Amino acid sequence: MNKFFIIFLIFLSTLWSNSISLENCKKKSLSFSEIPKKYYVTIFQKGPFDKLPHHYTGISLKNFQKLIGNSNKITFIAYDEYKVTFNKNEINKPYIFFVFLKDSKPIPLSQRGPAQIIYTKKDKKRNYFFKSVFLIKKAVCEK
Repeated sequence: MNKFFIIFLIFLSTLWSNSISLENCKKKSLSFSEIPKKYYVTIFQKGPFDKLPHHYTGISLKNFQKLIGNSNKITFIAYDEYKVTFNKNEINKPYIFFVFLKDSKPIPLSQRGPAQIIYTKKDKKRNYFFKSVFLIKKAVCEK
């Protein structure tokens, strides 16, 4: 395979892993570098897959909603087309987060990035496995 083609693919995967597309929102995409640092929250907890403690950085769903446009529901779609929808009540919960950094680094696709929905331990037992989504590629705003 051509060396430049491989470099180009690596470059594209870097772009994909630093943003998600948006549908029916006030923007067409959200680059993680656009997210104001004042919204950042860092959560220290065990990863859902490797069971090792990590620092996850992201924003609350409420602040995510502010950035992409107010809507009554947000549906997150993963690369495998798995979908999870959060209603207005869930969006306002203080323990559900849209995260895009793991241990201060972008989450690669190989670690179920570029973005994930995680819960703090406060509500982990009740909702974690039912409303979790990883490998997020798109968010859809619904009125």
